[in-house]
Amino acid sequence: MLASAALELAVGEVVKAAGDRFMLQWRFKDDLDGMREMMESIGAVLEDAERQSLTDKTVQLWLQRLTRASYDIADMFDEFQVSATNSRKLKVLSPLLTLASEVPMASKMSKIRATLENIEKERQNYSFRTSSRSNDQQVINDRATSPKVIKADILGRDREKQEIIALLNIVSTSSEFIILPICGIGGIGKTTMAQLLFNDSYFKDYEKAWVYVSQTFDLKKIEATVISQLQLKQGQLVNTQEQDVGPSARNSILIVLDDLWEEDDFKLDDLKKSLKIVGNGHKVHIIVTTRDAQIARKIQTIEAHKLNALSVEVCWTIIKQIVEFEERSDKEMLKDVGKEIAGSVEVWPWQLVLLGSC
Repeated sequence: MLASAALELAVGEVVKAAGDRFMLQWRFKDDLDGMREMMESIGAVLEDAERQSLTDKTVQLWLQRLTRASYDIADMFDEFQVSATNSRKLKVLSPLLTLASEVPMASKMSKIRATLENIEKERQNYSFRTSSRSNDQQVINDRATSPKVIKADILGRDREKQEIIALLNIVSTSSEFIILPICGIGGIGKTTMAQLLFNDSYFKDYEKAWVYVSQTFDLKKIEATVISQLQLKQGQLVNTQEQDVGPSARNSILIVLDDLWEEDDFKLDDLKKSLKIVGNGHKVHIIVTTRDAQIARKIQTIEAHKLNALSVEVCWTIIKQIVEFEERSDKEMLKDVGKEIAGSVEVWPWQLVLLGSC
């Protein structure tokens, strides 16, 4: 199940990149098309591969290589997005768009495509059957997220992160099962806050799972993704149909459900019950990101944290960091333009997306 979730995440990143005009300017279209075709071919037999992996160690190893490669692809496009963001901002502040990042990006793209080609060739050594669902039209969500974050480039959220951790620490003394929603408008930084929390040292001893929920709510998929990620922490792939589905260690558990849209009370209640069962008696902290305050109230066990816009000062600091403002000879000329952009974020919230900082 983990391989399926990881591959879906990777395909989503490729689809998103294929529609990004900055990526197309870097002339990666052939690579993107080739990678997507290979992943679609692998995805068509993945259901049978995961079934065979329960008894075949070589298939397990192949799935593990596929899972690692899929996460590497997602990580690579996270890095590419940073480069694209830099290019956008540099284009605003300067008439010249630097192409210095194109060479290392092309090298990474070439290496990851070669790895994927090897995995696809290995697939042909097995007698995997095509899934009966492979001919169905499948919608790939192009916003799929991952827990990866470039912490050094995040500004302006540390105080809020510490407040959330302090709240969880207090509540956990009296409750074993906690659901904390993070809500706010699109682009304000809910996913990044969840990523910061997921990677914070406070949770270093926790078993962790990250699920991108999306507008298509699928409880079985959420359950399978959580179980698979928690089991992978134990270094093995096991039969998830066994009665004891929780992790074998007695660690606490952190689960992030990113981008929840479901409004139905019964489905949300079923989600709560399911996560309690998956927790298997462990202390469970669940962070949910959603745009809808009403959904947050329905799912929460403690009051939701509403995420607000970054201050003008923080946005100006981010812009200066991106363009290496202090080292520029023309910084005085660009100062007024940069501050005007920083001050416009209340009008255009999407401009908060600077180096993944929001």
